[in-house]
Amino acid sequence: DFVTFQQRHDRVAPGDAYGLEFPFSLAMLQEHGAGFLTRAFHASGVMSADNRVTEILSMTPIEEKGASENALMTITYARDEPGIETELFVKMPPANVERKFGLAGMSHGEVEIARLSQKGTVPVETARYYFADYCTHTANYILITGKVAFGVDPIEPAYHKGYDFMVPDADEHYR
Repeated sequence: DFVTFQQRHDRVAPGDAYGLEFPFSLAMLQEHGAGFLTRAFHASGVMSADNRVTEILSMTPIEEKGASENALMTITYARDEPGIETELFVKMPPANVERKFGLAGMSHGEVEIARLSQKGTVPVETARYYFADYCTHTANYILITGKVAFGVDPIEPAYHKGYDFMVPDADEHYR
């Protein structure tokens, strides 16, 4: 219920999947920095145990209106490693409490689908998974994937959410 949610939503707590406490805003992620990202990427298995994230070089919020707080993040690693990228996408709960409460269930599902994509059990190609977790107690979440190069062949440009009527030949496009 909303009263319980209000009492819990602003707490840092362990995620359901990995048991790590995680930041749930872009500002908090900047504060937790490379140390958190290193622990997260080790927990999810996307980075070797002998490697680490050394720095968050940039965090650029995405201004396009959406359901959550999103950013493009550039990081560095102690050493290059095949398959890990430096350009990442980050998604976290919206700052508005009422909106955050309304989206809590949907966010949990999105985090779980992202985690499943790492295991190859999602039947479509997705952005590379780095880390995602959800806390049932607080309804907070974090999702980190590789950055999708929209508009760079063969990837189409990004279409605005909710504007499918502007997609050329939308029925055929989605079919």
